[in-house]
Amino acid sequence: MLIFIYIGLALLVGLLGWNRKLGFFIHFLLALLLTPVVMLVYHVVARLVEARQREKLREKAIHARILADDLTERAAKVEQASLRTSDR
Repeated sequence: MLIFIYIGLALLVGLLGWNRKLGFFIHFLLALLLTPVVMLVYHVVARLVEARQREKLREKAIHARILADDLTERAAKVEQASLRTSDR
C-alpha cells in the first residue's frame, strides 16, 4: 500500500514538472530516486525564486517605461524649441 502512495506522490511531482525544462519524466524519476518530498520542496523553492525574478523584471520594465516616457517628453520640448527658433 505504501508503494502506491509513494508512486502516486512521484506522479504528482512529475505533473508539477510538466511545463518545466526537464519535463514530466525526469521529475518523476527524480522523485522516485530522491523521494517525492525532496522534489516537492525543490518545486516550492524554485517557484518562489522564479516569482522573485519575475517581480524584479517587472520593476525594471516599469522603470524603463518611465525613462522612455521622460525621454519622449524631453525630445518633444527640444523639437518645439527648435521650431520656435527656426520661425524667427
